[in-house]
Amino acid sequence: MTRHRVYWAISDAGMMGYRLHAGTPTSQEDEIYPCAVANRTGDVLFVWQVGPMAVKGTATVKWARYDKDGKPTGEAGMAGKSFAGTKATAFVGNDDNFYIVTTARRTNAP
Repeated sequence: MTRHRVYWAISDAGMMGYRLHAGTPTSQEDEIYPCAVANRTGDVLFVWQVGPMAVKGTATVKWARYDKDGKPTGEAGMAGKSFAGTKATAFVGNDDNFYIVTTARRTNAP
């Protein structure tokens, strides 16, 4: 997270270097709180919020899928509005599906 933008990257085995540095598909102002997870096939789910970093108000939780080469698949959406001061996170289930955990009210998710 830098200059109001969020990114994800892949580290090498020794965590000495990173590659891909992929940003969000829409590149909006006030992107915050990134979270990226990969499943066994290398697909990546990237989750972030858009909104002010404040103790009151709301932020929009967004998500996008990427292939193992860091290219957006075109699958993206909004999980809903969350309360400021909270951070969405994601995990991969045993079924290799992605799951988003957030205070946001669900609208559409992977």
